[in-house]
Amino acid sequence: MRVLLPLLFFSSLALAQLPLASRLDAAIAPLFQKDQPGGAVIVTQGGEVVYRKAFGMADLARDIPVRPEMPFRIGSITKQFTAVAVMMLVDEGKIALDDDVAKLLPEFPKGRGIAVENLLTHTSGLGNYNDRPQDAAAMAADVTHEDILEAIAQDPPRFAPGEGVAYSNSGFYLLGLIIEKASGKPYADFLAERIFEPLGMRSTAFEGRERNGTKRVEGYMRGRGKPFERAPPISPTQSFSAGALVSTVDDLALWDAAITAGKLLKPETWRRVFTAYRLKTGQATRNCLGWVVDSHTFGRDIYMHAGGINGFAAIAFRVPAEDLYVAVLLNNRGDTISAVHVGQTLLSAALTARSSAAARPPS
Repeated sequence: MRVLLPLLFFSSLALAQLPLASRLDAAIAPLFQKDQPGGAVIVTQGGEVVYRKAFGMADLARDIPVRPEMPFRIGSITKQFTAVAVMMLVDEGKIALDDDVAKLLPEFPKGRGIAVENLLTHTSGLGNYNDRPQDAAAMAADVTHEDILEAIAQDPPRFAPGEGVAYSNSGFYLLGLIIEKASGKPYADFLAERIFEPLGMRSTAFEGRERNGTKRVEGYMRGRGKPFERAPPISPTQSFSAGALVSTVDDLALWDAAITAGKLLKPETWRRVFTAYRLKTGQATRNCLGWVVDSHTFGRDIYMHAGGINGFAAIAFRVPAEDLYVAVLLNNRGDTISAVHVGQTLLSAALTARSSAAARPPS
């Protein structure tokens, strides 16, 4: 995943003079249409919610609008949770970042020479098992781990481990299997018991294993100039530890607060999570463990991950230097709106407000 952060300028003096929540609302409300699938957003600063709002429709057929507390599929933002689950097991001494994948998963001999850290940083050389051609029926069907391992094994490597970067859903699928092997628990149960429940994330779950009984919003897709249609179903067994979670913007804010507070992992482990990987050549990458970092656009480290899955798009940004967090969840995978654009707009407006406040002379 490569998400660029073009600097977004707000030239309107009136906009610049608005309170932060009003400024954020003025920036993104025009991006949504009331009668179309929409989304929910949240912005927190210093641990406080400064903006939380929903837009558009959760269910077109039943005329139900989106509410901020509604769950969405989060796609590859799932990878953050998978990465932290792995690092919890590292802290417990059950696995190590330099462990050979074939040692941990003997049923996958192709993992020989690939380290756990390579899977976490998309430097394994593995590709994307989900790139294989599938019709709608196959996508909706449950699959076994053996099915996916076979698909991964059939895909030729892009490069030797640690010598390149290529986004890899296959790598994160394997991490889910490693979590199951090392913990002795199903992936969904491990995350629920060790992460979601302790952090109070009641609306976050492996899809189909929701604990609060709340149904996620409907997901929609459409081609250019075509009406919205419900997105084709996809079995969570297909996306597994690479993208099968559902969550809410409120729960994602709790997640970020837990990271800021240093929960779940040792301090040195959190530092490792947010350290960008260097290739064997010494070349720096933007890939941390479950996050991507941009250190240039705004002159500070911005950690992010996007997500996209049938009918849904998502993005989350965290800016530790400003104690700022932005999350966007959309149920619109069409051509009318972009989670990346919404998120960048919120992020830029919030950072601009911070800069303006810092530059303002004391009264």
